[in-house]
Amino acid sequence: MPVVKFENNSTYTWAIWKITESETELLQLAGLNTGEKIEFDQIRHPNKRMEFLAGRLALKQIVELRNKKFHGIYKDECGKPFLKENPEAISMSHSFPFAGAIAHRNQQAGIDIERPQEKLFRIAHKFLTEAENNIPELNETKLCIYWCAKEALYKIYGRRHVIFSQHLSVNSFEVQSEGIIEGKIELPEFKQSFLLKYFHWEGYIFCFNV
Repeated sequence: MPVVKFENNSTYTWAIWKITESETELLQLAGLNTGEKIEFDQIRHPNKRMEFLAGRLALKQIVELRNKKFHGIYKDECGKPFLKENPEAISMSHSFPFAGAIAHRNQQAGIDIERPQEKLFRIAHKFLTEAENNIPELNETKLCIYWCAKEALYKIYGRRHVIFSQHLSVNSFEVQSEGIIEGKIELPEFKQSFLLKYFHWEGYIFCFNV
């Protein structure tokens, strides 16, 4: 199935691909370059292989929505992806059966997809600040929004040595079907706030910076 949901404006474009194809079909559509093929061949789990392909297909459609040619991607030493022959910042995420991507013209990009589930409570102390962890109305959906927001912030920053519970924070918010929240990255060498949009769709949380 091609892209099932997207938004295209003068600042950013995001797209979500819902996987219904076989791996063979996705591979034929993706047209991986040499570096991408090497990375793909190292993936063993069938769903992860399809997520990898669908994420690049979502990104390919984003680039084409911008009326540009997609030349593939490459990654830096920290694993942050970049478009070849295109200066726009990008980010990708996947959680089967969805894969998503975003391209930003004016700032770094971050996107994340996750399904609300009880297991997030077991690791909440690793990604919530002390204040966030003490919120009385914290449920699976709200916890998942925090997780997705912080993953998006981490991808925006794009460097290692980030402690989620110390360096990333999200201002308090009330859960809605979709909303805008403010997230902050605060390290000694980098301090910046970002607006993040989230929405709940088909049982998953999708979150990215706007």
